[in-house]
Amino acid sequence: MRMVGKHVNIISFLGCCTKGGQVMLIVEYAKYGNLRDYLRRKRPPGHALPGLYESPSDTDNYEQETIIIDDDYIRSLTTIDLILFCLQVASGMEYLHSKKVNIKKEKQ
Repeated sequence: MRMVGKHVNIISFLGCCTKGGQVMLIVEYAKYGNLRDYLRRKRPPGHALPGLYESPSDTDNYEQETIIIDDDYIRSLTTIDLILFCLQVASGMEYLHSKKVNIKKEKQ
């Protein structure tokens, strides 16, 4: 990864160390974390994917819950935001491909 160089759409690799036989990577700080979690945080309330959970049939004993949402969460993403994310990811992947970086997912 050190030989990849710098690219605006790639998190920079800073170094690595081993501890107890495990390799730990040191990478550039990502203020908003990974893209998947960022997109989930920006999803408007009530837009859960269908089929991921079951709602209980008896809701008589439930109380109304007040949810406090921070200002960063208020503005949901637009179609243009999502298209720009796609272009940035594609640009980063194209750069990695040009450097002949193969990404293999380990079997768990």
